[in-house]
Amino acid sequence: MTPKNDSVKELREKKPEELVAFEAQLRSEVATLTVKMRTGQVQDTSRLSKIKKDIARILTLRSEQERKGVKKQ
Repeated sequence: MTPKNDSVKELREKKPEELVAFEAQLRSEVATLTVKMRTGQVQDTSRLSKIKKDIARILTLRSEQERKGVKKQ
């Protein structure tokens, strides 16, 4: 992803289904990186924390969208 502000803008433009798919993709990447880190195969160890922060951003946006959906009804 790009710097934080741009990524949030990009994420807000995505549909809820796209956010769910992107979250699943990132979670898969976290699992892969975790295994690689334990075996010493990762060069960029900060990548794991960046991905986890992206997942948190997605979860925040999804909860915001759910709250907006509840208020509209």
